[in-house]
Amino acid sequence: MIKNPDSTFNGYIADLSEKVAPNLTGVAETLLFTLHNRVGNHNPVDFSDPIGRKIYDAIDYDFVGRFGRARDTHRTRSKVFDTEIKKFIGQHPHAAVVELGCGLETSFQRCDNGSVVWLCVDLPEAIAFRDRFINPQIRCRHVAADAFSLEWLPLVPASQPLLISIQGLLMYFPEAIVRQFLSSIFQDRRNLYVLFDTLPLSAIKGLDGLSISKNYRLPPIRWGIERRAIAQTITLWLKGKADVDIIDHRKLLPLHMRYSFLNKRDISIVKLASTYGAEGTLED
Repeated sequence: MIKNPDSTFNGYIADLSEKVAPNLTGVAETLLFTLHNRVGNHNPVDFSDPIGRKIYDAIDYDFVGRFGRARDTHRTRSKVFDTEIKKFIGQHPHAAVVELGCGLETSFQRCDNGSVVWLCVDLPEAIAFRDRFINPQIRCRHVAADAFSLEWLPLVPASQPLLISIQGLLMYFPEAIVRQFLSSIFQDRRNLYVLFDTLPLSAIKGLDGLSISKNYRLPPIRWGIERRAIAQTITLWLKGKADVDIIDHRKLLPLHMRYSFLNKRDISIVKLASTYGAEGTLED
């Protein structure tokens, strides 16, 4: 049931008449960090996320005091993911998108074509917090579940084209868990695509959580992989069940960002496409 929806945003937003103080720790608190970086500078010219900004303003939290100034990091990453998701939906208008570790992302609201089905999956603590701000929709369900449990996967019919979007999640888990997870979802699924980001091992080696400010340190990052090793490694993991593509995300960025952020020394954005009974691929 939608309570007091903001008519400006088609009922997506819940009642924001009172500010909400979060009580999040560990990996769950990173959803505040990514929200801060995505909308804290509030530059709709570069990346428009009005619902994200509404949520940001409704949270009783010292974002700057905790995280420092908002960086371009996650706004730019979301922009690249949006581009790929919209491309997928354009080719498969009635497809499904599953967003793992969704936090307070508003990808559905930015990318919705009026027919796509969407699952926002996160741990119960994160989904309960998300529910305070964003109303689930008929075509956009909130699912409280462990992403690695795969209990959400049967919610999408096997015949339906599926894109799994994973932003800022896999690097917090050991390689063995990431490998098993990817192998499991590609076991026998056709028309399956996965979009995720990685960090190079050289950037995280020896770090017990990256220090963001004097008041905040990220949870320890457990998995990293060098860009040059991604294609061969993932292909071996999946035994050829998926084509591996590393997106040249720099061409999607404004000129002034192309070599200062998301370059070859930083994150890689990886796209996997199932080769099991595939009916076409997600082309560039």
